Amino acid sequence: MESAGILAGPIVRRVDTDSVAVWVATDRPVKADAAIYHLDTNFRFVTTTNTTTVQAGHHLFIHLLQVIGRFPMDTLLGYVLLFHDGKNIFNLVDSIVYDGLHYPLFFFPAYAAPTFLYASCRKFHGKGDDALIAGDALNQIAARDQETRPSAIISYRRLDLRG
Repeated sequence: MESAGILAGPIVRRVDTDSVAVWVATDRPVKADAAIYHLDTNFRFVTTTNTTTVQAGHHLFIHLLQVIGRFPMDTLLGYVLLFHDGKNIFNLVDSIVYDGLHYPLFFFPAYAAPTFLYASCRKFHGKGDDALIAGDALNQIAARDQETRPSAIISYRRLDLRG
């Protein structure tokens, strides 16, 4: 195996001062772990990772990593996910970080009103530009700027249950 077999994610799902939840899907069973870092000092927070994995298909494994620790608010934090397949250990750092950064980033605003990036369901065959690509470009430009970068992404998909 040359990679961790990522199918979707990682997605930082929920952040508070005591925990960070990250979702990722792989094409094979792996043991997943996470580390959280302070961006400016590279300090690695003392954490415990609880991982729940659900097999949703022959080649679909959904992992929810709950990283427990004490995390500061209004501070850029980075994360590293580690995957072990029984033989090799992989991480995603080289593939999902913006130029000049060591980690993918997130932050948890303390008092300021949160800023949102709205993204509807992705219809690749639909008309118009993909908003998530524009959102990614915004995050790259404003990677270190907590006032400009979105603190959350809201995604919406309307289900048509008419059959």
